[in-house]
Amino acid sequence: PAIEAVSLSSRGQGLNYFVFSRWSLHPNRLPEIFFPGFLGHVDKLLWEVYYWGRNLIDNEMPYILSIYCGGVVLALACAGGLYKEGSNILPFRLRVFLFSLFIFSLILSLGRFLPGFHFLHEYIPFITLFRYPIKFFVIGILPLAFLAGYASEILFRRSLSPSQQEQEEKNIHQHNNNSQGVLSLKFLPILWGVSAILLLFTLTFTFSDDF
Repeated sequence: PAIEAVSLSSRGQGLNYFVFSRWSLHPNRLPEIFFPGFLGHVDKLLWEVYYWGRNLIDNEMPYILSIYCGGVVLALACAGGLYKEGSNILPFRLRVFLFSLFIFSLILSLGRFLPGFHFLHEYIPFITLFRYPIKFFVIGILPLAFLAGYASEILFRRSLSPSQQEQEEKNIHQHNNNSQGVLSLKFLPILWGVSAILLLFTLTFTFSDDF
């Protein structure tokens, strides 16, 4: 009965392209992935005043309030997804798939701002039963978390105690272990640098209204 009821509803008849693609991720929101509150705040009264990104979404409240992930998390996810050597916890092919899934979800969330996106609405079966491309962004959250956690495990495993490190070395090849240690020493300054840049932008946002 539910299937029959849905088939008689407006969604069952197929949503038109305007409704289907209305809530798409505007490209100007992408910096919000790195900087929280990049377009203002929606958790304050008179959000029309405090959320200056409303012009990107027809002066409405955003469907997904924040797409913030963090520069350090993204850097770890890139390392976890693209670094070939590592442990057998997540094989390289699986990590590439997870990283591609995140990129794919981010691209699809742009929706109507993508060239040729209307072809999806026209030619992919049953896609008109759904709406709001920005929902695709949610698909990439779990792969991002897996890859960031994996990179943290690989890059900083040498912080273990000597006895734990000795046991760990029995489970992986010596070559991989050495390369991970070298990479962790090189990667740590990069993380500190990214953190310093984010702190600088945070202070600038806080104390410079013009910026």
